[in-house]
Amino acid sequence: MKKKQKSDRKGFTMIELMVVVLIAVIMTTVFFVNYNSNDKKAKTDVENAARQVAAQLRALQNEAISGKTFEVNGNLQYAHYYFFITDGSSIYTLSYFDGMHAYIVGSSQQFDLAKNRVTISTNPVSFYFESPLGKTNGPKDVVITSDLVDSMVRHVCVSTEGNITEQEAACI
Repeated sequence: MKKKQKSDRKGFTMIELMVVVLIAVIMTTVFFVNYNSNDKKAKTDVENAARQVAAQLRALQNEAISGKTFEVNGNLQYAHYYFFITDGSSIYTLSYFDGMHAYIVGSSQQFDLAKNRVTISTNPVSFYFESPLGKTNGPKDVVITSDLVDSMVRHVCVSTEGNITEQEAACI
């Protein structure tokens, strides 16, 4: 007759350890794939928003150089100041003022970048291009930040001379 031996082994079997390691690897892979996907999406959103803002600023500057008129109550009003205004949200506004710094009624255009999941600057930004040279009232940094990944940032830089660039680093 054979006696049953009582096992005094303590611990996990090799198969149990391999299953635990396999589960950990799968969880890590899923996390990094999802994390990288958010990073790529955030980077694309911020870059697209920066391109859109820069394009709008260039168009606004071109209007300042070439001159733009508005018909208000049957009269033509010439725009002299071409403003870019944001309040620190995803919305920015382009507004037009005459030579007396009076707002030209009905001239504003508002743009919302919320669908891009971005915020424009944390502080309000306001500056203008002056007709007819298209120069600004000082250098400005329009900061665009992702709502998905805080570290994803682009800067649209506007120099006093009116040069407009997009870059990752803060404007000098």
